[in-house]
Amino acid sequence: MFVLEVILWLILLVFIIAFFSPTKWSIEAEIVIDKSKAEIYNYIKILRNSENYNKWVMQDPNMHKEFKGSDGSVGFVYCWESEQKQVGKGEQEVIAMNENDFVEYEIRFIKPFEGVSTSM
Repeated sequence: MFVLEVILWLILLVFIIAFFSPTKWSIEAEIVIDKSKAEIYNYIKILRNSENYNKWVMQDPNMHKEFKGSDGSVGFVYCWESEQKQVGKGEQEVIAMNENDFVEYEIRFIKPFEGVSTSM
């Protein structure tokens, strides 16, 4: 009987902890880059430069790529298609830019799943 009571108290304790725990989580990471804001902006605004740090691009160096528009400007589209399922097929478009501040992208996934996301 004592063991049953201990188990019930442990179950109750789990429910109490879950009730008071936060329901939303956030994960943040920060990297300090020893460059001026203008240097960083001028590098990231060129979407083709993402080939040097995008893990999905680096995963399949033989993927088919297509570029539409003028890189470094709003409306530029970077399309990709890979035989590797985890890389898949999609496109990324520059949708907004603010000099030395941010570049906003719309990412449209086609394969292996469909979806649309924005990123800054």
